[in-house]
Order: sequence, then C-alpha cells, then structure tokens
Amino acid sequence: MQATGSPGLFFDLKNSFLYMTFKVTQTTNNTKLVGTNDVAVINAIASSMFSKLDFFINQELVSSCSNYHIVSYLKTLLSYPLDYKQNELQESGFFFDESPNTIAESNSSYKKRKELIKESKLVEATSRVLDDIWLSDKLLLPNFDIKLRLERASSDLCLISPVETLKYKLSLEQCILFLKRNKIEEKIYHMHDNAGVIYPYSKTVLRTFNVASGVTNATIENIFSSGTLPERLFVALTSTDAYNGKLNKYVYNFSRFDLTQIEIQVDNVASDNVLKISNTENLQAFHLLVDSLGLGFRTIGLNKSNYINGNVIFGYRLFGNDSNNIRNGKLSILLNFQGGCSENVTVLILGQSQAAMKLASSGISFHNTLT
Repeated sequence: MQATGSPGLFFDLKNSFLYMTFKVTQTTNNTKLVGTNDVAVINAIASSMFSKLDFFINQELVSSCSNYHIVSYLKTLLSYPLDYKQNELQESGFFFDESPNTIAESNSSYKKRKELIKESKLVEATSRVLDDIWLSDKLLLPNFDIKLRLERASSDLCLISPVETLKYKLSLEQCILFLKRNKIEEKIYHMHDNAGVIYPYSKTVLRTFNVASGVTNATIENIFSSGTLPERLFVALTSTDAYNGKLNKYVYNFSRFDLTQIEIQVDNVASDNVLKISNTENLQAFHLLVDSLGLGFRTIGLNKSNYINGNVIFGYRLFGNDSNNIRNGKLSILLNFQGGCSENVTVLILGQSQAAMKLASSGISFHNTLT
C-alpha cells in the first residue's frame, strides 16, 4: 500500500485505518462452515491476521514489526479503556476476554468470535495501524512518499478451536487503507518543511525466548541487542505450540504454566519486587502491572479474577518516562517453575521506550537506542 505526498496535505496517520473483509471456510472440501463446526477467530482479528508490518518513508524502512499480531494485541489490551473496548473496538473483532484459557462457548468472548464467522459469512472489520510511528499525535509532513507492507499470518495462527482434527482457512477478500490527510495553510507548511518536524513516539520491541517442558529454572539474558534498558517492561508466557500456530492452542492465553516466581535483575542486582505467584496468590503481580501502566482511576478491564484466567502479564517500570533519559545495563529475567514448566512455552518480552523521528527536507533521522 503506497501513497504519494502532496504539497500542503499532511498525512494524519493516527486517524487512518484499514478496512477489510474476510471469511472462514473448511479446508477439507472448501465448503461453508456449518453448525457443528466449533471454531472462532482469535481476538482482535483485524490486526491479528497480520504477522509482520513494515513502514517506509521515501523508500527508507523507518519501522518494522515482526510478530505484529502479538504486539498489536498487547497494545490494545494494555492501552485502551474498557468502554472503548466494549464499543468501537468490536469493529476490529476485539471482544474483551475474561477467560482466554477457556476455548468453549462458556467463554463469552470465544462465543462472540465464533458467531462472527458462522456459516462462512463475509465479515467486515476495521483496525487502526498499530505501528509505533503511526500512533504519533503529529501530522506527517507532505512531499514524502509512504508505503505500508503487511504480511498475512497463517490461518492456524488466526483461528482457534477445541477440536484439532478439523482444518479451516481464513481468506482475506480485500484490504484497503483509508489514509486521512489534512490541509494546512501554506505558510505553516513552508515553516515546517524548512525546519523539519520531530515526531515523538513510543518505541516497542518484542523479543521471544523458549523454555522447554520440565525446566525448573530459566535465566534469560541478552534480551535487547543495544544493551539499552526499556523504560517499561512486560513479560508473558504462551504455549510454544500456540505461538507456532496450533488450532487447539490459543496464542493469547497468557498463563502461569506452573511459574511460581519471576525476578528482574539489572546488572545482576535484583529489583525491589521479586514476585511470587500462584493461582491463589497473584494480587501483587496484578497491581504491579497496573502500576507500570500508570492507569490512575482508569480501567482497561483487567481485574484480579480475569488476570489469572489467561491474562497473566508481568509489568515493570524500570525508570522514569523521559525521552532524554537513556540507561544502559545488563537486563536479566529469572523464572522459577514448581515441579518444572508444564509444557514448552514461549516467553514474550516487550520493551517500550520514548523515541523520536525527525523529518526534514534533508532527510530522516532518529533518536532511539532500544533494539
């Protein structure tokens, strides 16, 4: 998807959106779904059906996100208020999930996502482009050509079912980028064009590490190649089978997998919170997540009950929210499992730091070090 810049017309990336239509069919005979087919799309399907996103300005790659489906889901889950999730976000196929660890109609989110695709009907969906730079509040300068490249995730990653023996296919019928542009007075345009514009944004980096079934202690190091510490850090565990795409395993089921303790170390020094967690003792972990998000009195829908039912995410604020405050150090994550990890799991580690991009007639430059 490409767009060419025009003088005076600034790109409003944050308020642009993708519109798509898709359907789900049986692959054994390429026929429509029937009432006996127990299958649903995964949550936030409008963004979850894409596994990679690349963003180019003037043919230069300025942002790239592998595992875009996971990053976009975590951004959605941990950012938007509950009332927005229960209304506007349903256009993206997002239905807040109280029990991601339950693949059955007793889970209301699963039931709604199953209803969405029944009888292989054509489904409409929209989604913001949840790329870091696209979420910046500032308008993008004109006279720059932009290109967005999306890669589809496999159908096995997009669908979930308690019955593994049947196979299904998600077909994307169309995908259109509606790009909003704003007309700016010519004198303002020339002022920005000469001086350039700085675009602050939150840089997001996802890293993954595997822990084998039966392992009792795991230490994860060399997480971010730059050696820079993220301002905020989030850790979650998902089934490796689900991460690779297995129909009866749900990639957004973030559970304990018999994890009993997690410890964050910087330069081999433990943080103040060495968290112990179980199915009955998890309030400290939940409140540390809430504190790291800086929610105040705003709710995103997570609570003590649904946290342990498949929304187990550990959150840490490692230092202050200051774009000029860059800290380096050796980051380590120590995991302890009671009796051994219950199955092969993939550890999702998401770091966020403030960054900035400068656009000027002379070119593009960046201020960020988290990689």
